[in-house]
Amino acid sequence: MTQPASRPPEVNIILSTLARLLFRLFGWQPQGSVPPLAQFVVVAAPHTSNWDGLIVIMMSLVLRVKLRWMGKHTLFRPPFGFILRALGGIPINRSASHNAVQQAVQSFRDHKNWVLVVAPEGTRSKTTRWKTGFYHIALGAGVPLVLGFVDYRRKSAGLGPVIEPTGDIEADMAAIRAFYTGIIGRHPEKMSDINLTYKEAPMRLIENNRLLFNRLADLATKPPLFEPSPARFWNDPYIAQQMLKAHLDPTTDAASRRPETIERCAAWIAERAGLLPGARLLDLGCGPGLYARRFAGRDLRVTGVDFSENSLAYARQHDPHSTYIHADYRTLDLPPESFEAAVLIYGDLCVLNDADRDTVLHNVRRALCPGGYFFFDVMTPQHSDYHQPSARWWVETSGGFWKPTPYLALLRHHQYPEHETGLEQYLVIEDSGDVTEYRIWSHYYSPEAITAVLERQGFEVVGRYGNLTGAPYQPDGEWLGLAARRM
Repeated sequence: MTQPASRPPEVNIILSTLARLLFRLFGWQPQGSVPPLAQFVVVAAPHTSNWDGLIVIMMSLVLRVKLRWMGKHTLFRPPFGFILRALGGIPINRSASHNAVQQAVQSFRDHKNWVLVVAPEGTRSKTTRWKTGFYHIALGAGVPLVLGFVDYRRKSAGLGPVIEPTGDIEADMAAIRAFYTGIIGRHPEKMSDINLTYKEAPMRLIENNRLLFNRLADLATKPPLFEPSPARFWNDPYIAQQMLKAHLDPTTDAASRRPETIERCAAWIAERAGLLPGARLLDLGCGPGLYARRFAGRDLRVTGVDFSENSLAYARQHDPHSTYIHADYRTLDLPPESFEAAVLIYGDLCVLNDADRDTVLHNVRRALCPGGYFFFDVMTPQHSDYHQPSARWWVETSGGFWKPTPYLALLRHHQYPEHETGLEQYLVIEDSGDVTEYRIWSHYYSPEAITAVLERQGFEVVGRYGNLTGAPYQPDGEWLGLAARRM
């Protein structure tokens, strides 16, 4: 992810000199230096006062780095809009098809030299956790985090270490938390807890023996499009065990399709792509290797990629012939033109926001040899999941998929029809009153929509099917299987 040595956008030296004089006049000291990177996200913390923003701007002028910041688009209307833009402001339209994270990721793709500052607390009041947008922006854009700070106790402000997001938000958070320990805001009592997930700082629904209905109602509100899940899901140790059980259950299609379908799928893909023994195949989101093992059985050289170490351990144990990589395939840097074919099976593309989807498609195309095949499937707007009842609930008295202990599960389906997207929002309430929120997004694609996406990324659709066993495509079908080639 680390970029080649370069310089971020600079500010005028006269402005920098004036800012340095003002800094000294008020007794402040700039700290740190600007890393030799053209793009990065600056984490601005702690945030307890309106003065923080002014100090950060002054600090950036002293260090001669031009910062960009995001604000609601209505703030940029006349007569002050041009002033805010001159100060680095970027208008964000939350009603647009991309949420703030996606728009920020796209801004990095549109500008070669770009430094974005984000205050993870999102408010000057004390909160129990940081918002995760800053992390997902850096991860989605493939840029580092630079830890910025305003320390009122020492009257210093500046830039600290560079953090490369790995996709393991818990591990990365340890380094971030360690840096900010001892840095004090203007109002220490308003400093937010440096947590990223409800698991680290559970939301409590019961206080003084009373159920807080307003808090529950706030949690169940419809979130912005593709706003990330507050709690980790794919790599949670307990949930990973439940996912593996679901993958291996031959009686259900909950996590993987049934063994006979997997076998037919692997056979059809190998035949449709004309893959000969020794051909290289990339299996993204490979899980426990159920497809990869079948491909390897046809003497293909398979590389599987997955975010769950638990599933990969099973895959390696049962398939010693394939190579398995523990990584987030959204950010994995694969060598160019290394595979004759790639697969992304069972709707994995549907859970990605548009920015992540385009990144994955770009990376797949780059990894494929010229003329290489890409096979994947998506859910269509006719899928039954898109038309589920709005809400339901159930109780697990002995624990279940989400937790090993008893819990009440509230499931609410939200629809975003203008974007053909749906959300399953789970609120899992334990007997202590702690609640954890999980979000599973699904983007449903028509043949025309996904074809347009592929063509923009340099693919040619060479086949549409009802699934990845080669069944005929049905206009009213719930699934769409696609065969595409790198142009």
